[in-house]
Amino acid sequence: MNAGEALELPLVRLGLALKSRQITSRALVDESLRRLEEIGRPLNAVASLMPERAREEAARADKELAAGKWRGPLHGVPYGAKDLLSARGAPTTWGADLFARRVFDRDAGVIEKLSNAGAVLVAKLAMVQLAGGFGYYRADASLQGPGRNPYDAGRWAGGSSSGSGAAVAARCVPFAIGSETWGSILTPSAFCGVVGLRPTFGRVTRRGAMALSWTMDKLGPICTRAEDAAIVLDKLAGHDPLDPASAPEQPPFKPGRPLRGTPRIGAILPDALRKQDADVFNAYHAVIEALGKVARVEPVTVPAREIPSDGIALLTVDVEEAGAFEELIDSGEVSRLRSTDAMAAARSDRTISAADYLRAQRLRAKLRTAYDDFFAKFDAIVTPALGFLAVLAPGIEEDLETALAGDDPLGSAGNLLGFPAIALPGPLVRGLPTGMQLLGPAWSEELLCATATALEEATPWAAQRPQRARQ
Repeated sequence: MNAGEALELPLVRLGLALKSRQITSRALVDESLRRLEEIGRPLNAVASLMPERAREEAARADKELAAGKWRGPLHGVPYGAKDLLSARGAPTTWGADLFARRVFDRDAGVIEKLSNAGAVLVAKLAMVQLAGGFGYYRADASLQGPGRNPYDAGRWAGGSSSGSGAAVAARCVPFAIGSETWGSILTPSAFCGVVGLRPTFGRVTRRGAMALSWTMDKLGPICTRAEDAAIVLDKLAGHDPLDPASAPEQPPFKPGRPLRGTPRIGAILPDALRKQDADVFNAYHAVIEALGKVARVEPVTVPAREIPSDGIALLTVDVEEAGAFEELIDSGEVSRLRSTDAMAAARSDRTISAADYLRAQRLRAKLRTAYDDFFAKFDAIVTPALGFLAVLAPGIEEDLETALAGDDPLGSAGNLLGFPAIALPGPLVRGLPTGMQLLGPAWSEELLCATATALEEATPWAAQRPQRARQ
């Protein structure tokens, strides 16, 4: 087995290949570093490669595996981490020129957990500056430029975890860690045709990660398969006493369990999408039809549509980012960010009153009650992750809000309420990926992953890959 073939195996099979010494971690790391350099960099997916650390960790993994000490399916497997996670041996830039040379001497909590599982960090992956902080207006506002899509380099990979989505889709790494405050895992996953898993708020430690919105930020895996996402989440999940937002009592999460019973899933597919793009609408409908083979799917409407979840989410992020980046604003350095309207956005954030913020949080509580009532009847909701295909890669002065026009009630509500979701790749349309999302109540990751895995087994879409990934 050569390293290129092994690098594209499902994590269960890759872990067994490493355990049985059919392939070495060093060979996988060298191949991953090569692909990141030759394929990932032209896609603007790479913030920094970490060859010295990666080869040191690979040597340790190979030594342990040769001695019969196996830590599980991630032992010796290379991966990449979004550049808002601190990691020894590489800059942690948050995607901003301001921090291009900043190096922390400690690993983030998730990187510690993955190291304990034997996984090998090979790269920090590119992101939109400050994860889109101070307005999601400029995709090009990143040290690396706009993330480019492996299916069409003229199109955007999505944000803000653009590098994580592109690197996995291009098969540079078997998995990557992204973050989501509002769509930053699901968007690049949908645009790049991979599986992104947004965990329940508090499931995964955020220690050592950049804060954008304290009540909405989450970290999770991006992979090529739902089963792989469950394997990675299993190693990430669990209470971290050093993270105040980490949930101390978490329901158990067991990866790899087959789907039990027939889940009841509400489907939301607005007919307006048919008029917008009939081909994309038909692709979404095909996913819903296929899901009907493994679950009981019924059409439903958006819960509590009268509560403005988009507005609540936007106000919440605006207020909390102003607190998270207070020093950056007070020093005036926010004006040095690539996004030319960052200072204006920061000033606007600070005009929001405490009364407005508290009013939004009261509506947030009402929204939670409405969704709790909905999930008393349904196990999950399936709906488009986005209502369109990957957009043309924007330049520094192009306004993303025009390209990404339209509301996002499930994205805003799901993130406000801390609910988990998983991106489901669908059929290609005009050579580009389509993506649905499966959204469930808190702590339902096991059901979401099992349902997504059952869907993958019944359809060919998880096997789709961009031309540049066919090595």
